[in-house]
Amino acid sequence: MSRRPIVTYAGDNSLFTGLQASLVSALPQENVEWRRSYGRPSRCVHVEVDFVPFSDECLVKDSTRTILGQPIFHTFWTNCADVEAYKNTMRDNLQAWIASLRQQAITDWMVVLIETPDTRKGNKLLPRTTVLDKIKNDFGGKHADRCVALIDPLKTDTRSVESWQTLLTKMRHFLMIAYNRALNRFEENMRAERERRIEKSWSFCSYFLLQEELAQVFSLLALHDEALVQYDELDALFTQFVLNSAAGDSPSWLSTFNQACEKWEGLHLTPELDVAVQGKIRSKEVTLIEFRNYLFQRQCALLFLLSKPWEVASRALTFLHNTVGELNILEISVAPGGVACWGVLSCLEIIDALHSYKEPSTMDAHALHTAPLWAYARDK
Repeated sequence: MSRRPIVTYAGDNSLFTGLQASLVSALPQENVEWRRSYGRPSRCVHVEVDFVPFSDECLVKDSTRTILGQPIFHTFWTNCADVEAYKNTMRDNLQAWIASLRQQAITDWMVVLIETPDTRKGNKLLPRTTVLDKIKNDFGGKHADRCVALIDPLKTDTRSVESWQTLLTKMRHFLMIAYNRALNRFEENMRAERERRIEKSWSFCSYFLLQEELAQVFSLLALHDEALVQYDELDALFTQFVLNSAAGDSPSWLSTFNQACEKWEGLHLTPELDVAVQGKIRSKEVTLIEFRNYLFQRQCALLFLLSKPWEVASRALTFLHNTVGELNILEISVAPGGVACWGVLSCLEIIDALHSYKEPSTMDAHALHTAPLWAYARDK
């Protein structure tokens, strides 16, 4: 399932669909500056999106939906060539669309007028008045730059190419404004949910999926270092809860992880998201070994993307020892030899993944950590 941000399209849908494939492929080809909130430094990112038809239903605010499951930006497409036709029909259609957005306090939108030689002909009485002028006057207000003309997109002359590049630049810019706004709301909700962690009804599994979604957003923007921070925070949070439980402070949700581990499959390092285990986290049926494998696999996937295989190796022993320690603290039942089998398989998987990483400049850095892994596997 695609996890890219969603953009809606309205107006002349058949007109848009003729350009959709080109837009989807062209938007991420150049980076855009993400000017972030809360004093955080700007980052240059690539934006990939999925387009869906506009409907009033997609605007309904649903607290159960998260940032990757709802539209963040809205577009309207038309090739209305005549000012009179605009006044008679198009303006009402555009007005209804804008009204739907305003009802939900949505300000992240763009109107695109596809111009052909006919479209650019002005009113004979007022030769400087074009359909684009009317759209800007009627709906642009302080945001007239959100009303954009695209000139002959099927042609390859200089004017058409420049117009296409201008549209892409503006759309990337407005998309990041929309994305930033949506992310700020999401992070505020996430922080509020984290503050509830002392409440009896709070669930780590539900919170884990919430913060993991933020990690996925950062990954989509190729900000793998910031995605890793999210998983590291979740790792530390879970570890602290387990340690606190050893001192008698055990929240009710921790019983989810007390179930017996009837399987002790070793770690499986893959860049792909394990949706089966993620589903178990969502349904609160995940075992401790499954959860720890999943979390470390996500951390390793990001470390490989960051070209830090040596850090995968250096984190590995901590991961192995901490997991065994948590099994003991929570007194989780595992068949005799199960934990040792899990440890050996995980060591071999990590060593194999490092061996497969063909980057000469990093070989020495992670080779220092493979010997302790072999020793750990031998002891088991």
